[in-house]
Amino acid sequence: MATKRVAVIGSRETPDNVCLLAKRFTNILVELGYAIYSGGCPKGMDYAALKGAYGHKASDKSKNRIYLAWDGMADLHHDPANGFYDATKFENYDIAKIIAELARGSWHGLYEKGIMLHSRNPYQVLGDDLCSNVDFVLTWAIPSGKQGRVKGGTATAVRIAVEHFIPVYNLYYEDVFNRVDHFVSSVLMQRAVDNAKR
Repeated sequence: MATKRVAVIGSRETPDNVCLLAKRFTNILVELGYAIYSGGCPKGMDYAALKGAYGHKASDKSKNRIYLAWDGMADLHHDPANGFYDATKFENYDIAKIIAELARGSWHGLYEKGIMLHSRNPYQVLGDDLCSNVDFVLTWAIPSGKQGRVKGGTATAVRIAVEHFIPVYNLYYEDVFNRVDHFVSSVLMQRAVDNAKR
């Protein structure tokens, strides 16, 4: 497994401008040698991560980890050679379910597929073995209260990250968005300069 890992996850309702920034940032992270961990949702931050990670020619797809709640989720299938994993196939899946339930508080109000969606979240931030933490989490999620809490399904992954002292950067906040945007703009400008010199 790669030594540099980042989880790019978040709400399906992530605004288009944030998705574009997340895609570009993810693309740059791949170039810097990061493996991208995400959840395979067909909209929002997960989709931006997917496009950014797999859209770079230097991407070693087998290093990425796109954790699917079930095989066939969003028309994606278990394919480790390309970085797609059906979370239910891991031998420690029952442990992941416990971690997710504790982070969420209970399974109250969720049907089976909802539980499965939450149960793949621990892998996004803790890796296949639930011990190989990502270096940081990039997300977009609406805040809810204090201590880094957010709304929606992303809350489970964010809570797990916070409990494991993994930095979480929420692009919902203007200052975080601006810092990432500045970094991405600087890299893209340098690329343009380098290409003009060739």
